[in-house]
Amino acid sequence: MSRSNVNLLDLPDEILLIILKKLNNIDVLYSFIDINNEHLNSLAYEKIFSDTLNFVSIDNVSAIDQEKLDRFCKVILPKIHENVKCFIFEPISMECILHAADYRNLTELKLFNFTKEDALNYFTNDLPNLKCFSLKCYRQINKYDEKILPLLHRMTYLEKLTLYLRIQNRDRFIDNSHIQNEILLYMPHLHSFTFYISTHDDTDDLFRYVPNQDIQRIATNNGHQQCMANIIKYNSSCQAVCSIFSLPFIFDYLEDIGNIFPDTVFKYVTILWVVDVMPFNHEFFFRISRSFPSLDQLHVTSSKLQLSCNMNAFSSDDS
Repeated sequence: MSRSNVNLLDLPDEILLIILKKLNNIDVLYSFIDINNEHLNSLAYEKIFSDTLNFVSIDNVSAIDQEKLDRFCKVILPKIHENVKCFIFEPISMECILHAADYRNLTELKLFNFTKEDALNYFTNDLPNLKCFSLKCYRQINKYDEKILPLLHRMTYLEKLTLYLRIQNRDRFIDNSHIQNEILLYMPHLHSFTFYISTHDDTDDLFRYVPNQDIQRIATNNGHQQCMANIIKYNSSCQAVCSIFSLPFIFDYLEDIGNIFPDTVFKYVTILWVVDVMPFNHEFFFRISRSFPSLDQLHVTSSKLQLSCNMNAFSSDDS
């Protein structure tokens, strides 16, 4: 063993833990559990290295390599299973990891690169043990009623739900009635519901049923009155977007609004996309600065001009 390594191992446990915390938990466990060094092996069993295990690469795209995964499933996970509270993985490694041990303290799963086929394969029955679910999709989706809503209907024991959805090609706007009758009604144990749902459609008949701006309250299943906002934005004489969201607004990304939005503070929003056919004036930008104090990126598109503002950089391009 080199002199530098000896000096490192001579450090107090408190210092070694600080150093190891700088590393990925997966790397710490893989490198130090069951090695021929009792000191490092003991430190690797600390709960801080096994409460959250991310089996997706640092770029959140590539899966863990097979050799490392095999060692985790056969050797490491059976020894630390009681400490695990959160898993982050892809469907390709899910069965191997979940079958490796009994995770009695597991409360959270985060799935990456999850396809429609994966959802149909794994989510075909009721989900009585699922207590928390979050789905954020910043791209527009077409199959809300066919794919997402049936999945939500099976989460009858859910206690906390977060949704960020942008829906297109639907024959009715998502409104207060839909939230109450198609989501909350199916989740009698739900006590926390945070959401942003926008509906895009070109049908003239939809427009007359939704006010341009409205702030209402919906009753969650614990009797609490939750505040929500409803906005409709007309992109043209035959196209509109209806946005409905819970207040306070806790997401960091907001799109699909025009120069009409509630007189409230969106303190967590850092990225804002605004589209409208009407010109934006000084008053509009004053309201933006007042309502979005944490804004980092502002993207504005109108019929004649497209603007982008990123921190102190500002540029414009004719659309």
